[in-house]
Amino acid sequence: MAAYDNSFGYIPEGWLAIIAVVLFGISLVLLVSSLVVYRHLLILVPIVGTIGEVAGWACRLHAHYNPNNYSDFLGQIISLVISPVFYSAQVYVLLYHWVMLYGPRFSLLSPRLYAIIFISFDVIALILQAAGGGIAGGAKEGSSEQDTGANIMLGGICFQLFSTVVFSILGLLFAAAVCMGKPVRAGPNIPDTPRSRYRDFCFLCLCFATLAILVRAVYRVIELSGGWSGSVITHEVWFGVFDFIPMIIASFFLLPSIYPATQKRFAGSNESTSNPTYQADRSDRDEKSLSSSDLNI
Repeated sequence: MAAYDNSFGYIPEGWLAIIAVVLFGISLVLLVSSLVVYRHLLILVPIVGTIGEVAGWACRLHAHYNPNNYSDFLGQIISLVISPVFYSAQVYVLLYHWVMLYGPRFSLLSPRLYAIIFISFDVIALILQAAGGGIAGGAKEGSSEQDTGANIMLGGICFQLFSTVVFSILGLLFAAAVCMGKPVRAGPNIPDTPRSRYRDFCFLCLCFATLAILVRAVYRVIELSGGWSGSVITHEVWFGVFDFIPMIIASFFLLPSIYPATQKRFAGSNESTSNPTYQADRSDRDEKSLSSSDLNI
């Protein structure tokens, strides 16, 4: 791809932007429909992230026809850098629910610590990326202030990458303990929640979504490390492969993984009313878990 004298370093492909807007739009419709059906506020988190993805790709579509529009460049980079933070937040809260479903004794951390620690990390990453984007957005193109904003954004993404790696390790250890049926710490002496193909599928969706977020974070660190005119950021093929594809995977795969959270909503279902792990852990709050307003953690 030839280099162009604009902020992108290329002319964004219109067809790719159209596909992205359509797919993220479909994901948004599914998420909103799920919010209506399940009435679970946790679904609002990926909805915000998906709206950001649609907005970012809409900016890229507009930039296809107006490649020298600096506002489109900044709009898409800020939206598409910040939006995945909301996907990460949902992943962190969902592991809380999975730990509550199968039992805290299979997890190295208590459910509430997953929520407290990693959502705090996510908020820090969001603040850094938003601050960096604000500085870059208010600076002149090619100025040192723009580079400062990019470096702050890079710091936020690096922090997000670190927290995702730590979270992934803990999540894998939890999954291994559940699969082997070997608790890693003391817990209530209650029957284990049985595994099923559907539960395994839903948890696997969470794993794929987490992996997609991790791949995208690695790419963004490499991309922004090279600066605004680096070889990675100025070639759209890398952006399509390592940002668009992972994020659309995360957007769709996070929906089935909300399964354990919805079980508490539909108390009339056999699974939610008879699940011994949920009943014991909710009465005892597993170590007095968070008293939040049903995000629902």
